[in-house]
Amino acid sequence: MVELASSFKDQDRWKEAEAQEVWVMKTRKRLYGEEHPDTLVSMANLASTYRKRGRREKAESTGVRANEDDERMKEAIHLLQHVIEAGEKSIYDPGVTRQSHDDNSPLKDVAVEFDKAQAAYPSDVEKPGTMILDDPSRVAKIRDRGESFRLRKLQEQHRNSRPPATDVGVRYRNDSKGDNGLINKIAIELDEAMTACPLEPDKLFVPNPEFAKIITFDRVRRIVFSLECLRKEKNKEELAREIYYGRSDGSGHAVKLLAVLIGINKAEDFLKHLSDGMRDSCLPLRKITANKYRHLECQWHRSHATLNGYSRPRARDNFATWSYALNAPFIKWEPRYHSHYILDTGDVIPMEIVDKVKHEDSPTAAAKNASHDSDNMYGGFSEVYKVKLHNGHWDFGDHGIRHPQGFFALKKLTSHKSIDFNLELSSLLFTYKLYDKKHVIQLLATFEVVNFATGVSTFFLLFDWAEGSLDKFWQNNQNLVGNKTHCFWMASQFYEICAALQCVHNDRVAIRQYLEDDRDSDEALYGRHGDIKPGNLLWFHSNTTPGPGLLALSDFGLGELHTQTSRSKQDPRNIERTATYRSPEFDLPLGQISPRSDIFSLGCVLLEYITWFCLGLDAVENTFPDRRMETDIYGIESDVFFSINHNQAILKPAVAEWIQGLQNHPDCSWYIFELLETIRDRMLEPDSSKRISSSQLAKRMKDFLKSCEADSDYYMRRHSLGSNEGQA
Repeated sequence: MVELASSFKDQDRWKEAEAQEVWVMKTRKRLYGEEHPDTLVSMANLASTYRKRGRREKAESTGVRANEDDERMKEAIHLLQHVIEAGEKSIYDPGVTRQSHDDNSPLKDVAVEFDKAQAAYPSDVEKPGTMILDDPSRVAKIRDRGESFRLRKLQEQHRNSRPPATDVGVRYRNDSKGDNGLINKIAIELDEAMTACPLEPDKLFVPNPEFAKIITFDRVRRIVFSLECLRKEKNKEELAREIYYGRSDGSGHAVKLLAVLIGINKAEDFLKHLSDGMRDSCLPLRKITANKYRHLECQWHRSHATLNGYSRPRARDNFATWSYALNAPFIKWEPRYHSHYILDTGDVIPMEIVDKVKHEDSPTAAAKNASHDSDNMYGGFSEVYKVKLHNGHWDFGDHGIRHPQGFFALKKLTSHKSIDFNLELSSLLFTYKLYDKKHVIQLLATFEVVNFATGVSTFFLLFDWAEGSLDKFWQNNQNLVGNKTHCFWMASQFYEICAALQCVHNDRVAIRQYLEDDRDSDEALYGRHGDIKPGNLLWFHSNTTPGPGLLALSDFGLGELHTQTSRSKQDPRNIERTATYRSPEFDLPLGQISPRSDIFSLGCVLLEYITWFCLGLDAVENTFPDRRMETDIYGIESDVFFSINHNQAILKPAVAEWIQGLQNHPDCSWYIFELLETIRDRMLEPDSSKRISSSQLAKRMKDFLKSCEADSDYYMRRHSLGSNEGQA
């Protein structure tokens, strides 16, 4: 719509332009709200059109609201530039769009253009459903590869660096013959800047910083003055500026189009492609499936005559390859919504693979952490890669936990089912909405790579890079064993983890629409994590957190949401759980899984942490498990923390004795002593109805932290009842 309005302006068809801008502004206001930056941009554009038409009162009334937040306007100079913005399945209802205009409406052409966009990308026009991906208040589907984000950032830079308009025509006319070799030079530099993608080595791309060094405004201006096809162009200076900087409304860039044509040795066709309506926003062009001429398809205009008129299909192949190579995604985190990038198989994700994540830690730790063979520290049923994003292709602000060396984790789901991806995304976004600190794993962006030939999607999730799980933390920080100053850091991390878990257990969360199931009940849903273990507490290096970094709760892969009714129907023995850290409910005939099952598991983990702090890693991996080992009700040797006798659960006597031994240990401070009491009496309570809730636990952990902050003796001074030798 914005592009159509811009075209009307170029033709001095201001009445038609006004109609388009009114429609865009009203639609954005309805869908995004008046405060959204895109709505403010639309209002400013409309005010400008009103002024051009002499409608001063309308201009002032429209412009006042747009200018109330000028700083936000400056940050929002990116536009949803094209008709397809109305076709985003997560935002627009195509039926409403078409039915809102009758045959005599001046907006009839808009509906026609919208239908064309739908026909071009039929997979992009699903009606909103029950999945979180279809909730525009939570998820924005980025279909322009983040180009609007990149241009917004670029415009801020250009605002301060754009050279003044000058009459350079005579100088460039005189020098144009000397620029014949410039195009050749640029082509060679672009070739040399091509970078391979490790995920798919046959794909290449030009990183944004390299492109900016090669294609400068001065070079674009020199090319405009030297191209024979532009010889009759009257205002070459203005054309060069539009190619490089775009129009005042943010549209019209053609610098990448020019670079593509230079790359395929067809720079002299530049004017023909401009006349066809092709701009940077049309790129990349996708190959039409099963077309023997290998024609290319534009997401806005369907077809471009000059390009599809080339006699050799090879020319179109080269054009498509270059158009993807110059449009690698720009990945940005937005505070208002989660960014989900819709890509296709021609796209190149701008990253390099440092390593592929394997099972970590010692065999003992790996065995007790594993609930299935495909587990890793970012969740099961996936492949995880340690990656570095190319500079100039990402901007996450202060969101997340930046690794000092710039590493990220890319998780590739092995399932191609959208339901599986939606469930994982729902759990991550649900938790983050309630708990916005850094102690829940931070999801930065997601990608959906669509194979339009088969209709199959591959899903990726991008996270900050963790050094490892809690097991690895214990291995790498054995110098902290017995160091009482570490207890303050422990107190802060334990509180934050409990606060994060409280959010997962939030009393009632109305997110039923994000799940597909056969429940008839309209009750609100209850959450649980479902897989708390050392392997799901991730350890991050952090430049902003004192101490050895921070811990974050991760992998909600086994977390489920249940109504009160449905919870009672679950057979615990049929629910996945981590064997060592499972709660008694899993083994009891009438046991009911609930959020308090997580509390028992967390109590096991915290007890192991204190064991590590007082006695070292070997006690965690060998001595303590050996003490707990006994035959369970299934006839299997098990190191769980409870026993079942006559259908009643009890805390294993060996566990109670172990806790007593830790309380008598020389390194047991008042903080450790009282924490162990809470673990034994409230967290490892075999009766789930008597077990402490996550909200009560978070409050207690906060009280412990406050006591540490108020008096260092609380965590530094030895407990007065401690003996010289612990029983552990």
